[in-house]
Amino acid sequence: PVYGKGIPGWYRLHIITAIAGSILVIPAVILVFRVPYISASPSAFAVHVVLGLFLLFSLLAAILLALVRSRAGPRKALIRIAHIWAGRVFIVLVVINILIGVAAVGMI
Repeated sequence: PVYGKGIPGWYRLHIITAIAGSILVIPAVILVFRVPYISASPSAFAVHVVLGLFLLFSLLAAILLALVRSRAGPRKALIRIAHIWAGRVFIVLVVINILIGVAAVGMI
């Protein structure tokens, strides 16, 4: 959304994609506790799981930052910057975690 402010409805799109992505986290977390270690490389699967749990906590932090921003008073700009950077880091780590997960099950 930082780069899409010129696009009509950019904030609504951000909210919709954030909610959809957050909902998709639920089955991912459930799979961690249901899927046996089917990996050709157990260490890659373990890294995938640990990074996934870190991503879960960072997602919760980004959501919390978004919710408290309106009540932050003079620190509103700082909270906004933290939220934006949390989102950027989150997206990069999600891509890395997807690649690690795909490698863990032997697809690449």
